Amino acid sequence: MFERLTVEQVKAIVKGNKNLNDKDLSRMDLHGLDMSQVQLSETNLSEANLVKADLGHARLTGANLGSANLSRANLSRADLSPDYQYHRTDDCETTQEFPSNLAEANLSKATLSKADLGRAILSSSNLSKANLTEADLNGANLGEANVVEANLRGASLMKANLDGANLSGANLSEANLSEASLRGANLNYTCLAKANLSKSELGGANLGMADLRAANLSGVNLRGDNLVEADLSGADLRGADLRGANLSRANLRGAILSHAHLTEASLVDADLSGANLSEAVMVAANLARADVSDANLAMANLSDANLNRAKLRGTTLAEANLDGADFRNAVVEDVRDLDRAKNVEKSVGLVLPSQGASHD
Repeated sequence: MFERLTVEQVKAIVKGNKNLNDKDLSRMDLHGLDMSQVQLSETNLSEANLVKADLGHARLTGANLGSANLSRANLSRADLSPDYQYHRTDDCETTQEFPSNLAEANLSKATLSKADLGRAILSSSNLSKANLTEADLNGANLGEANVVEANLRGASLMKANLDGANLSGANLSEANLSEASLRGANLNYTCLAKANLSKSELGGANLGMADLRAANLSGVNLRGDNLVEADLSGADLRGADLRGANLSRANLRGAILSHAHLTEASLVDADLSGANLSEAVMVAANLARADVSDANLAMANLSDANLNRAKLRGTTLAEANLDGADFRNAVVEDVRDLDRAKNVEKSVGLVLPSQGASHD
């Protein structure tokens, strides 16, 4: 059982040997206290008032901060990684992991830059406007967390759980989210420029108006997701699953979409100029009024796609399947390798160059 201390005893230890490991500080009022570099491993700080407390460089491995109030606290370079206990018998040796618990904690506007939160429990916590730049959140549980307008630039969230989290307006530029789970997450207006989202799970996520410039989304599941007006210019979407996704008015200039699955996706008014869509599956995709000028659609499957009023200036269509594709009122100028496209005769409204290009 943990030793229960008074506030006066805590303040004396903080000024002395700084060892508060395995103590019971739950529900204690420690607001504004300088606890920098203090040892707090496996300490119970649940429901404690730590508003504006200084926990910089503190060791909090395995600590319980559930429902604690850490608003505007400083936890820069704090160690909140799991604590481990080793048990040895004559027959074997076992290891028990104790992750730091910050479930439902209030960390709004807290400073956690370069903090070690690997595998920490942050489910349903409030991290709104918190500073988590370059923090280690690998394997952390942020399910249903409030991360609105938080700064996670350069943070590492590999294999983290962000299911249902609200990340609206957050800065995740250059963050590593590979293999992270973001099912149903709100990423509306979120900055993910140059972020690594490879092999992540984004099913049901809201990415409307998100900044995904030059992001790595290769092999990502975006099936049915909202990407309306998202900026995906220069993004790597190779092999991504975008079936049924809404990419209306999205910016995909220079994006890599080779082998991507875009069946029944909405790309109405989208900018795909200079994009690489080679071997992409775009069956029944809606590209009405989309700009696919200078895009590479070689070997793409455009059967039954809607390209009404689309712009195809300098577009490459070598071996593309145009069976049932609707080109009525499309601008078709200087198209490359149209003579090598498949099922041209089965397309609708496509005027061959020898007949004069169709236009508005």
